[in-house]
Amino acid sequence: MYKSIAGFLVVAALFLSCESSPGEIAVADRDAISLGSVDIGFSGIFSSALSPVSVAVSWDPRTDQVYLEYQYQMMNFRQYWDASARAAFISALRRYEADYGPGLQDNSRTRQAYGKTTALIRWGIVKSMTGHYGDATLELGYTFNNGNPYFIVTQLEAKDKSAAAQDLQSIRVAFYFTRAMAASLAALFDDALLWSLLGDVPADSPSSMMDEPITEP
Repeated sequence: MYKSIAGFLVVAALFLSCESSPGEIAVADRDAISLGSVDIGFSGIFSSALSPVSVAVSWDPRTDQVYLEYQYQMMNFRQYWDASARAAFISALRRYEADYGPGLQDNSRTRQAYGKTTALIRWGIVKSMTGHYGDATLELGYTFNNGNPYFIVTQLEAKDKSAAAQDLQSIRVAFYFTRAMAASLAALFDDALLWSLLGDVPADSPSSMMDEPITEP
């Protein structure tokens, strides 16, 4: 029993230290800012049918990471997108918009048609104690579900780097987006928008990555 309690305290301490230690300030020494939520499609455990889920989105100015909070298969996740990962998402979505139409191919290779990026993820059964963490590869592409095309981000399995890892890894998760859903998230990934939330925008703040708005006709 004492070993179980000790193990729990180790995970708790690790989580709290990672959450509360900003390290080098990337943008501003400010608490995380809620960006609202976006709808993302997830498939069921025993069905390929997609269900839209409202996913909370926040930005941490200390680390310049936008993170998504979601639950999948009874597990709670946080997925952190840094500036380079956000840029990769926007670039991939633009390529998907350009490809969209009768020429889209329905095969497994297209799920990574627009490349890959990496995101830190945290996970755990209890939402407030996502003590497991690791670096997950995110594949960017498109796929079909029940005959309909979707922009897709596939979060591959990540090896657990926490003190209580014991050779654990996260589960694979696929995020399905209509063009409108993906455009909503891309808008929240825009650097100019994020910096504007700080009020007094520095002169050297980044310009918008969204030269032209991405919208679904």
